[in-house]
Parts: sequence; structure tokens; C-alpha cells
Amino acid sequence: MKAVMAGLVVVMAFSAVAAGGASAAAWRVGGSELVGSASLAPATKMVEDVRLEWYGGATIVCTGVELKGASIAAPSGGSAEHLVFKGCAFISGNCSLKGTSIESKSLALTAALGGSGPEDTLVVKPASGKVLAEFTLTGASCARAGVYDLTGKVTLVLPSGREELAEQEVSMRTSAASAELRLDGETAVSLKGAVKAELASGKDWSFN
Repeated sequence: MKAVMAGLVVVMAFSAVAAGGASAAAWRVGGSELVGSASLAPATKMVEDVRLEWYGGATIVCTGVELKGASIAAPSGGSAEHLVFKGCAFISGNCSLKGTSIESKSLALTAALGGSGPEDTLVVKPASGKVLAEFTLTGASCARAGVYDLTGKVTLVLPSGREELAEQEVSMRTSAASAELRLDGETAVSLKGAVKAELASGKDWSFN
């Protein structure tokens, strides 16, 4: 019995040492763990148009995304002064989107390992307050006319986030069922689309 107990103690001690020696996931740039921060390039490459949809088939489609003042920060954070969705239009019903772009508020980013490699996730929240962005629908016969606030959070997916790549795909897969993203804090909406983003330095980057 004493031998068994001694063996268990050794195993537990070894496990504790191994756990203590394991490093937490972090941003990596150019093959090394990131120290400080690294700026993201403003321009992105569209993989899939961005679609914002809510009840009754209401849909806004945007054909471009710009990152303003965006960066990743050690060990697993980041921020953006603004995300600008460009080439936007309301494509259902008798409404029109005021302007052709939707610009977010200042945002905070938090990366985490995804459910299975090489996927990672990136949670985007307002840096302060509850509003991510706002937009206005107009039109003489627009039943939905008014100013709308997008509130909540968005969980982005980096399908190859654990792989060192110069361009990382960033996928938007927020479903209405998740209720993460809402209009005026009430109506659940979905956000779909994908872009490829790179660092301003052009170096490979990953999160693992």
C-alpha cells in the first residue's frame, strides 16, 4: 500500500511540474513569441463578402473591410481603432443604407486556441460601452427606417491560426442562434464573411 501511495505521489508531482512548465498560448511573429505589439496592415483581401442578416430577411452586404489602427498585442490581446466595412448596401425591401460604409467603435481583441488545431478564435468586443457599430436605414417607404446599434460581441475564427503564415484568414461565423450579436440589444443577427489579414511588417504570424 505504501508503495502504491508513493507511486501516486511521484506521478502527481511529475504532472504538476509538466503543467507548470507548459507555456500558455501566445501570438508569435516571425517564429518568436511576440513582445509588445505588432500592427496589422490596413488593407485586407476579401475571401467572402460580409453579410449582416436579421429577422424578416433584412440583409446588408459589404464587399470590403479596412483595419484602422489595428494591432495584436502580447500575449493574447489586441485592439483596433476602427473596423470599416466598405461597399455596403441594404439589399432587401424598400430601404437604403445611409452611406456605403459602416465603421465600428474602438474595439478590444482577445485570442484563444480553437476547439481543434490549427483553428484559433478571436473575440471582438467594444473597448468601452456596449455598442460595436451603428448604421442608419432610410427611405420614404422603408418600414425599418431608423438608426440601429450593433451590440454584443463577435467571435472570429482563424482557420489556420496555429500555422505561421504571412496572410491569416479571418472568418466571421456569428449565427443569430448564438445571440452574441444584437440590434439595439434585442434582435439577434448573424454576421458571415471572411478576409485575409497580414501584419504591416509582412512577417509570418500565428497564435499557439
